[in-house]
Amino acid sequence: MPNKFLDIIDKLLMLLILLSILVFILYPFISVFKTALVENGSIELSHFSIIKQESYLIRNSLTTGIYTTILSTLFSIMIAIYYYMSTDRVKKNYNGGY
Repeated sequence: MPNKFLDIIDKLLMLLILLSILVFILYPFISVFKTALVENGSIELSHFSIIKQESYLIRNSLTTGIYTTILSTLFSIMIAIYYYMSTDRVKKNYNGGY
């Protein structure tokens, strides 16, 4: 009985995570692109002409994304190495005491 209950809780949590992704990430993304692409009932690309005129915007965005990726990866590797090389007492605290 308890395993069945935990399976139901797992499925509900997965559904909640999926719905959260749809509502908080995918819906705003689609809404912004719909607003940018559709004007007066037809598809317009006029809002994207600024990208061609001012290319530094793309360069700044890519630079920020690359630096963020590199720093996140370095911090993740440092945490993983610390966890791997730490004592059993530290690992026990990270695993919730198990």
